[in-house]
This record gives sequence, structure tokens and C-alpha cells, in this order.
Amino acid sequence: ISTFSGNTVSFTKRLPLATDLTYSIELSTDLGVANAWAEAPAGASYVNNSTTITYTFTPGTPAKKFARLKVTQN
Repeated sequence: ISTFSGNTVSFTKRLPLATDLTYSIELSTDLGVANAWAEAPAGASYVNNSTTITYTFTPGTPAKKFARLKVTQN
């Protein structure tokens, strides 16, 4: 389940929490066409806690920014 409010995208983690899953948010300016997707940088705008994962976009350039949730099984 995801939400987008203002400049913030949030994903709810699967419950009950699976201990063998790793969640991350990846960012792109062109949906990975010319530049590969990259994990969102750590910091105040990127929160990854036990129930949700959230990223807040910083206004500015580039004008187009995309985010996706990546879930990998360990």
C-alpha cells in the first residue's frame, strides 16, 4: 500500500513483517532509460522504520523525479 501526499511518498510494509525482506526506495529522473535507478540517499528525507518506508522529494531541479519501492528477499 502506498500514498503520495505533498512531496512525500510512503509505502506500508507487509504485515506480519517478514524478517527476510529488505525494503528500499529507488530514485530516477528518467525512469531508468539513460540513468540507472539509485537508492535514495540516507538522511532526514528518507525514513525506513519497522512498518513504513518514506521519501520526501526536495523541490528543485531536475523537474522530473520518480520513485519506486524495491523489495528483495534475503
